[in-house]
Amino acid sequence: MTGRRQNSIGDRVLMALVFLFLYAPIIILIVFSFNAGTSSSVWKGFSLKWYESLLSNRLIMNSVYTTLMVSLLSTIVAAIAGTFAAIGLYLLYINFATGGHWFLTFALPVTGTIGVLVTTVVTLLRYVPSGTLYTLGGGLILAGGYAVLVEFLLNITFHLHDTFLWSFYPLAVCVVLGVMLLVVAVCKPLRRSLHKKFFI
Repeated sequence: MTGRRQNSIGDRVLMALVFLFLYAPIIILIVFSFNAGTSSSVWKGFSLKWYESLLSNRLIMNSVYTTLMVSLLSTIVAAIAGTFAAIGLYLLYINFATGGHWFLTFALPVTGTIGVLVTTVVTLLRYVPSGTLYTLGGGLILAGGYAVLVEFLLNITFHLHDTFLWSFYPLAVCVVLGVMLLVVAVCKPLRRSLHKKFFI
């Protein structure tokens, strides 16, 4: 019993030393960022002049903005990709649990395609801001084609019916809306007129 207590105390001390080793330099850096002097070891009084200099430096602020935007986009893309990967793994588990054979012929293509489509649209919207209308128009057309793909895979995997019944409706709507956006993107006078009327 005494040995266990000693081991527990030793583990806590070791853990405290490890955290101190990791975080002490960060804490010291934060504290001395308010130092009025230029030394990182001699304290010459409290001051915010370094932060004022940082905020007034346009080059550094542009770098910070770019870093934050890239981080945000990476987070969004990772969240989307991770979500669809989790859905795919869950469907794989269900496939094995039920003794089914539909994962490779239905679940994997469906989740993989929508994951790639959404990730591509989000990435293009971020890195090609001047082509927003082109991206949205193309994304809508591809979304309509995705509905046809889903019904096609359903028919092959589960033998529901031999013809396409419902997928042509979302295909038609998405194609019409997508073509409209592409026309607006190509025709500058039309885009300017819509911008004045609807602020788009």
